[in-house]
Amino acid sequence: MPSPPPELLVSYRPANFQERGLAVPFTAPALAGARVRLGGREAGGFEVILPNPSGSRGVYIMPWAAARDTFRPSVHDHLLATALGAMADFTPASLRRAAHAVAAGGAAGRVARRAAEAAMAAERKHVLQTHFHLLLGLIRATEPPGAHPLPPEREEQAKLERRAGAAVLHLARTLATTTATIAGWIEALATLFAPVGVGPSAQEAFLPRLLAALTRFSKDVEDRGRTGGEAFTPARLLARHAATTATFTRAALAAAAALLADPFALARMWQTDRAAVAAAVVRTDWLLDGWAQVLVLWQNAAGGEQTVLDEILRIVPHLPTDVLGDQTSEDETLPLAPRRKAAAFRPMTCAGGILARNEALRALSLGTLAA
Repeated sequence: MPSPPPELLVSYRPANFQERGLAVPFTAPALAGARVRLGGREAGGFEVILPNPSGSRGVYIMPWAAARDTFRPSVHDHLLATALGAMADFTPASLRRAAHAVAAGGAAGRVARRAAEAAMAAERKHVLQTHFHLLLGLIRATEPPGAHPLPPEREEQAKLERRAGAAVLHLARTLATTTATIAGWIEALATLFAPVGVGPSAQEAFLPRLLAALTRFSKDVEDRGRTGGEAFTPARLLARHAATTATFTRAALAAAAALLADPFALARMWQTDRAAVAAAVVRTDWLLDGWAQVLVLWQNAAGGEQTVLDEILRIVPHLPTDVLGDQTSEDETLPLAPRRKAAAFRPMTCAGGILARNEALRALSLGTLAA
């Protein structure tokens, strides 16, 4: 049975992050810049949102089955789509873990496999660091001043474990639960907060580093727009849009960090409404979702900034209306990418070179995740 034709929405402004969908690092040339969102009745349960390949306004929205039949996904893309369908949580962090696992299997080439393995190791390291700092915060919150001669971060291992156990027990009694439950909460919170960063090494975490790279990108693109002549006029609007996104992201990071100020209040929130805690922390991830691909393209332009700028204009993440509120953003006036021939919308042949280039960019984007 043939797949239904794709639906073109000429005017598309997502209301929220779930409607905007997740930026997926497909490697097939025709799927560049694709996002996916929950929906549809097929087994995969998600739809593909693809920037208009002609360069005109709008996006094509189609079930994965239609995209699969039309755009010839790579083996990597098929495996990633299967992993997407199996995700328990539809979040950027869940997608990263799924994408790491697929790339670590070698489907995007050896370089991407090594980069994915390094990224997975870095993620495990940050989760452990976050777990440690959450325990330190809990110890400080439960112990009276002067109870111990050394602060917990300078304590020897055996004594630190006893102090941590006492802190967990105190919190469990306060919240009328068990120490095993508290230990499970701390583990879950460590995984949740790891991309945001906790403690003295917070700026080494994934999202703060991505925010720093976005801030540099905004400045670089603005400078290029001033010095590049008329051809780079779109760069100034793009730079302001990146700066707007960075501003919202800094506020979201600060809000997530504020949750850690009072471990008892955080534990009570987690006990009664963990969805609200997760939403506050994951907001930063949603704001930056899709920018890693943009940053890798720009950083590897190698003198071809004009061509890369055209490509970025097709895939730049737009801010949902519930983020902007009554404000406007420069992305509403971002110029169109140069028009392409209609044939670009059909499955590409002889695209091995582009596929190899996309796999190389995939490896580079994975590399940005490693510490």
